[in-house]
Parts: sequence; structure tokens; C-alpha cells
Amino acid sequence: PARQPICPPGRRGALACASLLIALDPSPTTFAFVVDCLAWPHDCELHAKRRDAIPRPVDVHDVIFCCRLFTAMPCIPRGERGDLDKTFQEEEATSSSMAYLVAQLVHTVRSMQDGHRQKCLYGFGTASRIVQMYAAAADLPSSSMEEEDVADLVEVLHPGEDNDSGTKEEQTMRKLMLIRKTWLLAQLEATNSAYAASQDFREFFSHTAFLEEFVLPNVQDECMYLRQRAVGAVVVLLRHVPAKPEVERLKVVTAVLEKLCPLPLQNEEDKIVEEFKKWVEENGMGGTGKGRKMEMQAWLDARTSLESSAVQVMGVLMGCCANSHPKISRELLLFLISLSTIRPPLRHDCYRALCSASKLSSFGSVKQFLEEHRDWILQQWLCSGLELGHLPLVVCDADVEWNYLNLYREEDEEGGE
Repeated sequence: PARQPICPPGRRGALACASLLIALDPSPTTFAFVVDCLAWPHDCELHAKRRDAIPRPVDVHDVIFCCRLFTAMPCIPRGERGDLDKTFQEEEATSSSMAYLVAQLVHTVRSMQDGHRQKCLYGFGTASRIVQMYAAAADLPSSSMEEEDVADLVEVLHPGEDNDSGTKEEQTMRKLMLIRKTWLLAQLEATNSAYAASQDFREFFSHTAFLEEFVLPNVQDECMYLRQRAVGAVVVLLRHVPAKPEVERLKVVTAVLEKLCPLPLQNEEDKIVEEFKKWVEENGMGGTGKGRKMEMQAWLDARTSLESSAVQVMGVLMGCCANSHPKISRELLLFLISLSTIRPPLRHDCYRALCSASKLSSFGSVKQFLEEHRDWILQQWLCSGLELGHLPLVVCDADVEWNYLNLYREEDEEGGE
């Protein structure tokens, strides 16, 4: 009988077949085969053997489909699969790693876009999920990430260290990220999750690099959402800074405090504004040329929000240093108590900072946290020459302070209506 012609599936059929293959055999070899067929059809061996094959251009949507498919279905680590079935051991050992495949897919997507399209910085979340998948399988043999794999994923998460290095595409990415804060936010969230999840990632991307590239620039950024994520990044960083030598943790705390906007212990608005302007100029954020005045005004408009973020960062520093550096923790505690007394508009922010500190230092409430330090607070208060009658309400009873703050906010909301 005549040989029946082979009818290849359409695009939807090919995607369905790829999903089925990955579900039945989540191995590096299967992943590599799917990538060759969908993302890089010209490199596929089956395509090369067919004489009647028609060259098919790469479809960016197929490449993105591969990325989503791989992160949705975790791959069995090659070493573990070799233990399950010895016949596949040699084949799996020579196949490309998941990290490498995903990194190449992300670079393919980015190279097919221009600066005006959303996908030119695609892949932050994808790379982060791959790191988390490796970390989740850390208890399995041969499932740790190789240094080359980590390097590939770091390149995805942090394309080009600055505007003067890296490829032309990487330089363009960096410039676009400075303009579009949503991409910086996605990058910070993804890198933060990857850094918190994997020891292999932290060994390659050191805490110093994470501090300088992601924490310090964002704790003083004009964008409120970036600063909020930076607070979480500070917690992640301090949790994974090497315990010894202790000077490393101290360096991190000092560097973060130096980057925060000033919080002067005075209630004169003119002096507060002048000190804030000086901080903006010293950090090179005041702009240049004709736009300098408008840039400074934008920072002045964001001053209240920046001060609130600075208080929150102090709260997490206080909680993270409670055991390792109690002196620093107590100094921050006394500073926030004094700040809430001298500058009432920051009173609620200071209480929220105390909430963060109490949780991070394993206390059930702010009241329990302050009771632990009450004797020391009273001693410092009296040594400063202040009367007990001026002692802040939060020190006397934190629960009453919280009720008062909520009542004060409700009155403000009713007045606003």
C-alpha cells in the first residue's frame, strides 16, 4: 500500500502536543526537544531531515509559551532522573539545563522586540520562578544550580550593570528601566524572590551586589512602590547576610541608614525643608539645567512619602538588629519614640515601624516589645533631662496609643468628607 503522507499539526495542535509531552516526561531532554521544535525550528533535527520542510519564522508567542510551560511544570532534576531510570542517565547528563534553556528563551524574546514594546524586558518573573524551582528541589541529589546556570539567570534579572557596559540591547534596557518604573518594580520583585529562595543564587550574587544594585538605589527612589518593595528587600538581605563576621551586617545597616531621607528632630517646617533639599542635592537627584527647578519641586512634593518610607525602613532595621546588634536597635527605638513626640504628623508611621520591629524580633505585639525595653527607655529619658510627664503615650500603653491613632484618623476622614 502507498505510504500515507504525514500531516503535521497546526500551531494549536503543536502547542497541545508540547504540553502533553512535558506533562508525561518532564525531563531536560523533553524540554530541549520542545524548545527546538517551537522556539528554534531551524535548529530542529527533524526539520533538517525533511526535504519538503518549509522554513518557518520564529514566533515570539511560541517562545513565550515555552517559558510559561516550563515554569508551570517543574522538571525532574537530571541526577534524580538518572537514579530513577539508568537507561536515561547518559542522555540526561549531556542535555542542557533548565536554567540555560529558559535564559536563552528570554533573550530570544527580548531580541525580537524594540524599545517601544512591552516584551523588551520580558523574563524577570520567569527567571525568578526557575530559581525557586531549583530551591524547592534542593533536598534531591544533584539538584543544586551550577555556577553557569546562576550566571545565566543573573544576566536575565540584571541585564548590564550600568549604561556604559554590556551589549547595545542591554544599555537600551537599562535606559528604559530608568524611565518606566513598572519594569524596575518587576525586576526588584523578581530578584528579591530569587535571592530569598536559593542559597546557590546568593553565593553567586553576593549580598554586597544585592545591596548596591537593588536595595540602596530603591530605598531613596521617588517612586513610592519601589520604596515599599525595597523595605522587603532590606529584610531579605539582613536575614541572609553572613552571621560572621558581624561587621558585614553592620555595614549593611549603616549603608541603608545613610541613604534614607533626613528626619530631623525638630518641628520647624523651613529647617526641615532646607535639610531635605540639601539631601536631594548631595545625592545628585536635583536635576540639571532648565529642569532643575521642576525636578526639585517634584522631590519636595514627595517629601512626606519619603519620610514615611524612611521610618518604615528604620522599623525593619530595628527588628532585624534586635539580637545581633541590640545597641543599634535601641538607638533606633529611642529615635522613633522621640520623632513621634516632636513631629506628630509622623506619629502613625512610627507606630507602624514599631509593629514591624516587634514582628521581626518575635514579639507578639508592640506592647510586649516596648515592655522588654521599658526600663532602658525610662533611663534614657531621665538622663536626657526630660520630665516623666512628657513621656510619650506609646511607651506608657501601646494599645491606648493605637486606639487614639485610629480615632484621630477617623476624625480626619469624617472632616475630609
